[in-house]
Amino acid sequence: FFTDLDGADVPDVGRRSLYGDRFHFNGLGHHIVAQLWYNALVGDATGTSVSPFYLSEPTVSGYQQNLIEVGDELKIDNFETVESFPAFLEGAIWIMTAQADAAQGGSEFLSFRAGRPTTLYIAYDASASSLPGWLNPASSPFEAVPGNPLIRTSEGSYRLFRRSYAAGESPVLGGNRAGSGNASLMYHPIVVDNSGN
Repeated sequence: FFTDLDGADVPDVGRRSLYGDRFHFNGLGHHIVAQLWYNALVGDATGTSVSPFYLSEPTVSGYQQNLIEVGDELKIDNFETVESFPAFLEGAIWIMTAQADAAQGGSEFLSFRAGRPTTLYIAYDASASSLPGWLNPASSPFEAVPGNPLIRTSEGSYRLFRRSYAAGESPVLGGNRAGSGNASLMYHPIVVDNSGN
């Protein structure tokens, strides 16, 4: 699963976004390993095997996909930690971005694929006074999450925006400061599996 990406029995360097460093899995990587062991030991024989949910490699090198809990670091390049988040994001896949990319503009910056029907949430700096066009509900398919739930961290707060994707669709997200976006904190995509698997 972690090395034979094309089924050719040749080790590939892949799924690096599931590692916390060069050698050790992050939380999502460990979760997937547990599911694969379950399938091998019990699930395949009993017909209860599970299909791990993960994203294709994010197109920005070094970004990780992970399961996030309170107290975890949120970005790959600083020590911002999660203090609280809405319960509906429990068990979702978070893409750990880099604060160094906070000044990125442009309409195409980050992409990935889920392979299942999903809801994509974008956690965007709540202190920003304007949104990038690709995220703004007035000019994009995203909508603000009702009730304005926040993700709170050691560095500030994030507002949540969402939209749905069909299985196999690849979101293409713009830069943090594309157009009129003026956030100081880099945004985070958060993906919820809607397939029921």
